[in-house]
Amino acid sequence: LIFLMGLKNLPNIVEELITHGKDPNTPAAVLQEGTTAKQKVAAGVLADIVEVSRKEGIRTPAITVVGEVVNLRDVLTWFGKKPLSGKRILVTGSTAFSDRITPLLKEEGAEVVPLSLIRTERMNTESLQKAIHHIENYQWIVFTSSNGVESFFDQIREMKKDIRDFAHIHFAVIGDGTRKALERHSIYSDFMPTAYSSEDMAKALIPHLKKEDRVLLLRAQEANEVLPKALEDAGFAYDMIPLYHTVTDERKAEVMNRMIHTADYVTFASSSAVKAYVKMKEESTVFAGKYMSIGPVTTKTAEKLGLPIHKTAEIYTAQGIVDVIMQDVKENENTD
Repeated sequence: LIFLMGLKNLPNIVEELITHGKDPNTPAAVLQEGTTAKQKVAAGVLADIVEVSRKEGIRTPAITVVGEVVNLRDVLTWFGKKPLSGKRILVTGSTAFSDRITPLLKEEGAEVVPLSLIRTERMNTESLQKAIHHIENYQWIVFTSSNGVESFFDQIREMKKDIRDFAHIHFAVIGDGTRKALERHSIYSDFMPTAYSSEDMAKALIPHLKKEDRVLLLRAQEANEVLPKALEDAGFAYDMIPLYHTVTDERKAEVMNRMIHTADYVTFASSSAVKAYVKMKEESTVFAGKYMSIGPVTTKTAEKLGLPIHKTAEIYTAQGIVDVIMQDVKENENTD
């Protein structure tokens, strides 16, 4: 027997079941917020389930289960046994990043609240059209994000630019997500740094360039100046063209402020996401969990804006954030 939303009426339910012949020793359980990070179970028998659920502090929303099936919970153990079980994680950032990290977190047992606080708006500039028309002037194209890759290919399709015109180009990418985005267009990158930041790209790429090479940097309008400055200091010719810019999705403010206090972790995958979060977070909203960052650039932005980053991923990817959260959970378990 399953009673939905009957916690307040539980004493009456128990009394009526026993009065009408149900064995008082029938297994019973009350499940609060089932299959979420806040799941809580009080188990006993029909005769004492009211007292047991009261002692366990069970609150609504909750369901009551009566019958031998209650004894199977220790046998099936289908929920709550993974490394991140019981953890609710608020994922900020773009939809594309949320789509990458959400299944990874769920696989480890976390309850994920994907909340894209930023969105990208494509830019179709005269300088971009000119660069594509004269692509023969470049030997390298550098992408720093999957958004940049998609914006670029949207542009060349609109311009009806033949992909064969890019046969002489070397492609460099920052990050595994950017590499995979490029591969979806059947182009395989010639270079990717082992660490995923503009600084690491600058250090690693420059030794691979020939003196006569000209580089086309295609990225977000808000991107930092680390890579172009490094190319300039090394004496290489380049053109830096924004493909898109990032805007705060203020429609998410109400939901974000409602969910923050329920989260154990909030993740940031970019400086833009940090800025959006700070802009929309209300002073009255309390967050007692931990902030986790994808890399040092994002961490630096957060700290400048007064957000205490608890841990920064060692590998600047979605999996890197998952790994650092799991590490933190394990450290807390060992401490406890």
